[in-house]
Amino acid sequence: MEHLTAFIVTGGFVLTVGGIIVAITRNVDRIRFDAEAKIAEAVSRERATLFETITKAEDKFQADQDTQDSRFGEVNKALRQYITDLEKKVFQVEIWARDRFATKDELSAAEVRQHALALAEVIKDVRHIKRNFELHQQIYKDLNDQVIRLEKDVERLNKAVNGKH
Repeated sequence: MEHLTAFIVTGGFVLTVGGIIVAITRNVDRIRFDAEAKIAEAVSRERATLFETITKAEDKFQADQDTQDSRFGEVNKALRQYITDLEKKVFQVEIWARDRFATKDELSAAEVRQHALALAEVIKDVRHIKRNFELHQQIYKDLNDQVIRLEKDVERLNKAVNGKH
């Protein structure tokens, strides 16, 4: 009988421990299921918030893009109008020049050569003046450098003569 009692006690203990293990496992599963549901809900809310923010940003971008497109179109229209006005002015100048100046047929070949030679002389004189100017610039720079060196030498000699170092 003692064995039977020990066997019953041991069996009861094993059943109790097994029941506790099953209960703990079920509670852990329930906690895990609840946690997964809460996490899924939180992720869903964050996604909705993110999509809402992205949608607002896209709407704002599209509105800004539409405004920019409109302004760009207005600038292009103004430029086209300016170019048209400028072309009209050029046409008027061409008509004025046609009416006021001699045509190619009216000028003789000798006159053209004479004017070309005179223009060539002027160009030659301008190039000569430019070379002289560049030469004078270099001379002035060299003289300016020499003056600066001499001023430093005079200052050094004044200090030496006056005893100041």
